Amino acid sequence: MQKDYAVTQKLIHWLMGIFIMLDLFIAQKFGNFMGDPDGFIAYYNETRFASRVDHATMGYILTTLFVLRIYFRRRHGGAELPAEMPGWQVTAANLGHWGLYGLMAALFATGIITASAASQPIVIFGAFDVAFGTSDEAFFQSVRQLHELCTNLIIALIVVHVAAALYHQFIAKDRTTRRMLVFWKRTQA
Repeated sequence: MQKDYAVTQKLIHWLMGIFIMLDLFIAQKFGNFMGDPDGFIAYYNETRFASRVDHATMGYILTTLFVLRIYFRRRHGGAELPAEMPGWQVTAANLGHWGLYGLMAALFATGIITASAASQPIVIFGAFDVAFGTSDEAFFQSVRQLHELCTNLIIALIVVHVAAALYHQFIAKDRTTRRMLVFWKRTQA
């Protein structure tokens, strides 16, 4: 029996996956400006601002889950990869996981910095204003662009991660994916 992830690690993995997808959807609400047909700007700006608050709140939830994820990873380690897995796949799996961790950390850091540099209040959980209200627009825009770059990179890496999981489930049939799908208990690989 190969070493598996702890149940808490699996639960955090799936919660983060769901919340990241939800947060990416929320972030799309405050995308590009589409013009002003018949007073649309006021509605658009109000919706956009509410989406920023929702996005920031979700970001803080994800940051907390990420800290827990790192804690449990250090405490329990990771699952063993199949012995028959080619060396290049082992390297790719390790680079992919650490790449995801690095991009998540960068996203959370740049998100927190961006929220704190906002000129309007961003009240997360309906109670805590995380914006200092003294925006340096050039700084805000540069960190925001870095945040968007990390977002695009993590989307690409998530696609690769899901493709690798599908490969292991349906082509390699090495039960690597099954360990994570059965998230309520430790499994045999």
